[in-house]
Amino acid sequence: MAPGSVITLRPRSLRARFGLVLALLVGISIVNIGLVSWSGQQRDVVLEELQGAIGRHNTLNEARAWVDGQQQQVRTLGDLLGSGTEDPGPDEKSRLFAAVDAGRDSLLVDLAGTTDPALVSILEDADSLAGFWQSFYRDLGRTPVHTLNELRLRADSIADRLLVRELPAAIRAQSSRVQLAKAAFEASDRRWYRAVRTILLASVLAFLAISWSTSRDLIGATDALKTGADRFGSADLGYRVNVENFDELAEVGDRMNAMASRLQRAHEELAVRNEELAHLAFRDPLTKLSNRALFRERVEQALHGETGSVAVLLIDLDNFKAVNDTFGHNTGDRLLVDVAGRLLHTTRGCDTVARLGGDEFAILLDAKQEIGLAVAERCVASLRRPFDVDDRTIHVGASIGLAWSRDSDTADDLLRNADVAMYAAKENGKGCYRVFAPEMHAALVDRAEMEAALRVASTNGEFELQFQPIVELATESIVGYEALIRWTHPDRGAIPPAVFIPMAEQCGVILPIGRWVLRQACLEAARWEQMLPAVPITVSVNVSSQQLEHPDFVHDLEAALRSSGLSAERLVLEITESVIMRDSALNLERLRQMKRIGVRLAIDDFGTGFSSLAYLQRFPVDVIKIDKAFVNSVAISANDAALARTIIMLSETLRLKTVAEGIEYPDQKETLRSLGCTLGQGFLFSAAVPASEIRASLRSHARVARAMGTRGGAGVHIGLTKLDVHPSIDVSPGDGKLHSA
Repeated sequence: MAPGSVITLRPRSLRARFGLVLALLVGISIVNIGLVSWSGQQRDVVLEELQGAIGRHNTLNEARAWVDGQQQQVRTLGDLLGSGTEDPGPDEKSRLFAAVDAGRDSLLVDLAGTTDPALVSILEDADSLAGFWQSFYRDLGRTPVHTLNELRLRADSIADRLLVRELPAAIRAQSSRVQLAKAAFEASDRRWYRAVRTILLASVLAFLAISWSTSRDLIGATDALKTGADRFGSADLGYRVNVENFDELAEVGDRMNAMASRLQRAHEELAVRNEELAHLAFRDPLTKLSNRALFRERVEQALHGETGSVAVLLIDLDNFKAVNDTFGHNTGDRLLVDVAGRLLHTTRGCDTVARLGGDEFAILLDAKQEIGLAVAERCVASLRRPFDVDDRTIHVGASIGLAWSRDSDTADDLLRNADVAMYAAKENGKGCYRVFAPEMHAALVDRAEMEAALRVASTNGEFELQFQPIVELATESIVGYEALIRWTHPDRGAIPPAVFIPMAEQCGVILPIGRWVLRQACLEAARWEQMLPAVPITVSVNVSSQQLEHPDFVHDLEAALRSSGLSAERLVLEITESVIMRDSALNLERLRQMKRIGVRLAIDDFGTGFSSLAYLQRFPVDVIKIDKAFVNSVAISANDAALARTIIMLSETLRLKTVAEGIEYPDQKETLRSLGCTLGQGFLFSAAVPASEIRASLRSHARVARAMGTRGGAGVHIGLTKLDVHPSIDVSPGDGKLHSA
């Protein structure tokens, strides 16, 4: 044991408690074993004494019976000798000798080693008496009678002493000793029982005391642990478990406290993270403005508050995509940060400014109508000013939609109305704001329905191609047709191309429509080629900007030619001047790919864009189509006539053909002829007509050619006499092109 250590019946260690109980059980067992051993030894001693006393008592009783029996035997023989009876024979004497020896030997054996004077005297007298009796039996028949009587008398005196005094006294003494040994044996049993009972009782009491103390401390410790677990489970991580009684359970409590400390630190860190996430969840990470979720929540709160009118301004930057495409997204991001700063300086401190996503911002106002209008005007003016980003001057501007809340409006309704007004500002020329009116929403719903109908129009067979002739101005002979698309809605009737083509470009269905137009135009032109193979009738198909920029367009072109069987040189693809100039390098390569296929290329609406002579020399075009804007006043305006002449001379210089669009009056035709224009189209010659009428006209010309004996219609000029203008078709010249002007 270490110096200074103290043995205690209530140690802190649970192992020590159980060790103490085990030591107590072992000690009790050892004490019980020792007590049983000692008690057994004591009982053996007492029992041996008791058994000895009983044996001696029995021996003395047997000795008295032996002495008495032998004395009676001797007396009987003496009396018989005195009466003259013959002495016993040898056999009888041997028997008598044996009886005497047996009695004496039994007494000597049973009382051998005794130190009791009375018993020693009895042994001596018994031995003497046995000697006398043997002498008496031996001398029978040889010794005179008086000698035998004397010998008998001596033996009788000894026998009488034994029977009368010594043996009874000894027997009584042994009886007393038997009683004393019995009492000692019983007393020994009682002492052993009391000792065992006392030890067992003390052991049970000690075990109960230790068990009670241990169980009480154990219950207290487990209650402390359970309380700690409950407190920790209820998120009370500041609570600490305190176990004082057992080191092992105290260690468990310490580990629980350590775990709680770690959890508390993690909880605190998580709370900080949650605050950060909540901030991020409701803040735009780029501009640090409110995001869409927070803005919508603020709108809901404003609508359910007790304030007056609530207004939302929805702001969309104009031409922001061009900034990203030209200068990169990093510059675009910095521009958005600057826009956010200007909006914050333009609004009041109580207004909520948010970035909803991309280049779209929103402002929540709790103000009267005149204040809302003033904020909208300030925002337009502020964003109209140029931005200095990365040492560049950038102009963007913004279109703003303004909507005021009504009694039944929700946050979604108000945001939707502002969005509708913003698109109205876009359609009004951008760089302005518009206030929401209910009819705007009706127009938006109508547009959505039109877009949905447009998506299924091609599968329902609602589209139709019509063809407007392109003629030689000198002879009015037809040299080709321009394919123009028409849409007849099952409920709304004929939809003007000026309405649905821009819509198709915006909603992304212009690609499948353009693919269908190209395929159908090639099929129809292939029929013309089969009717009059020697007459080079061309078909012109307008190509939208999305088609030209799509990587599969050249593949679609090859597939249309291959499936229809049309000769590539009979197909003219019309592309607007502005589309070609959008990405000159990419479009130049795309035009060269189309030229390698064999088709001819035309620049449509020439004069409305920003092309130069250098670009015209680079692009592999074959035809220039003069826009209707120049044709309208060519006969009455010297300036327009001069511009038209310049375009025609430029075409002649570059060896390009020139087609004038939108010729409606004879004087326009004659002026253009005089200026050198060779080809034209317009209502003066014919509106767009169905393909069936063209086929009928061509079949008529084919019959004429066969009657003339020409092969394949060679030498036949296709005039306008067979083509009647349909008064029911009310469209503008050039309508139905697959690009918006």
